[in-house]
Amino acid sequence: MSRASRGLSTKEQPQILANSNSHQIYLKSKQIAFQYIFELLDSDRDGLISSTKINISALSEEVLRLVSPLLSEMEEVGVELNNEEFATAFERLYSVHLLSFRLSVLVRKIQ
Repeated sequence: MSRASRGLSTKEQPQILANSNSHQIYLKSKQIAFQYIFELLDSDRDGLISSTKINISALSEEVLRLVSPLLSEMEEVGVELNNEEFATAFERLYSVHLLSFRLSVLVRKIQ
């Protein structure tokens, strides 16, 4: 079904395309950032991180604060994560943090 047949005007079509492209760029940027954080943590460059085999010295305080709950959970469970597993787990953590941040901004605006 074409955009025109779905009731979208010609003027709306570029906006939809721009939003889709922007979203793809955002997702790729996030993937690159998560991979970079994983590589910083992977102290022995074996493609796996665990609570005993990580290097946190290269992380900024903000990134360390974001990733700390995940590292603590890894320590409690005694699990190693590869890059893909780390990205999935960190995405969930990042989403919760982002939601929390958005809510705190909203609360400040209401007060």
